[in-house]
Amino acid sequence: MNQSNSLASPPAAASRFPFTLPGVMVLVAIYASIHALTRLFSSGNLGEDDPLDNLLAQTLAPGYGVQQGPLYDWTIWALQHVFGTGLSGFLFLKYALLVGMAGCLFQITRKITHSALWAFIAVESMATVYQIFWRFHEGFTHRVGAMVLAVVTVWSIFRLLDRPSRGNYLLLATLIGLGLLTEHIYAFALFATLFAAWLQPSMRKTVFSLPMVAALPVTAIIVAPYVLWLGADPQRMVALGAYLFPAIPAH
Repeated sequence: MNQSNSLASPPAAASRFPFTLPGVMVLVAIYASIHALTRLFSSGNLGEDDPLDNLLAQTLAPGYGVQQGPLYDWTIWALQHVFGTGLSGFLFLKYALLVGMAGCLFQITRKITHSALWAFIAVESMATVYQIFWRFHEGFTHRVGAMVLAVVTVWSIFRLLDRPSRGNYLLLATLIGLGLLTEHIYAFALFATLFAAWLQPSMRKTVFSLPMVAALPVTAIIVAPYVLWLGADPQRMVALGAYLFPAIPAH
């Protein structure tokens, strides 16, 4: 056997199905479909936090609560025009986001490691994370959006580094705006991501640039309805502050 051919075969094998972006997304879609169908056939009852969101989503409003932004409820409102007010819309949203997150995670890991195999392993490793293999199916609602948009934001930064075009700057600004309309924990993930980018001179030059500043009005437009809703009532701002920075109980 030719030695050079034998050494080249593993990477080549890792580039075949399922060690590709379509392959990963197909496998995760199958995984998601099994969970969704099992849930539908088991019971049509809504999940842990879904009943409240189902009630809130009956009307389209700029805000619904200070604990999280309105993006999840806006999306449920739109999906209910297709699936109705039952469980199907919630499951479709949750598992479609899971498939999208898997695809972005695959591309991020492949970019960093230059290995389709390790990218595939990174995606499959999500099944070892408690918040994904259990809580994701059991009760997460708004947090699903925060998790997914945190990953997609990182993906968009790598995309921007490869192609620093106006469209990719607008894409990043749009994703930041959408992320800020999920759970507020996204803001902490965003800070960590941008701080990491700042520490890398090559990334800092692209991410912290005038084109990025020029794209930020898109972020402002996206978050404006919720920010104005919060600011319209001082009690909401007080409640938001108490939620983000809870008082330490005295003993």
